[in-house]
Amino acid sequence: MTLHLLKDSPNSLALSVLGSQLSPQASPSVVVLLPPATAIPALPHCTTYHLMDHASTKEKDAISYSRLVEMVFQAEKVIAW
Repeated sequence: MTLHLLKDSPNSLALSVLGSQLSPQASPSVVVLLPPATAIPALPHCTTYHLMDHASTKEKDAISYSRLVEMVFQAEKVIAW
């Protein structure tokens, strides 16, 4: 998996690169929007999450800091935009 961390939303270069991915089979991409990002962009071949201080299980698109750390260690590649 490739983990993309978006600090600024919207980041036009990051969204352009992520939106142009042709095949989800090559290497799955996960995008985490870091605060203060508000809107989740439509990225067809990516799984997208919001990083929150207190992520609730009710919010399917939210992850906690501890989950983000786990994802960093699980990822083959981490890209910070």
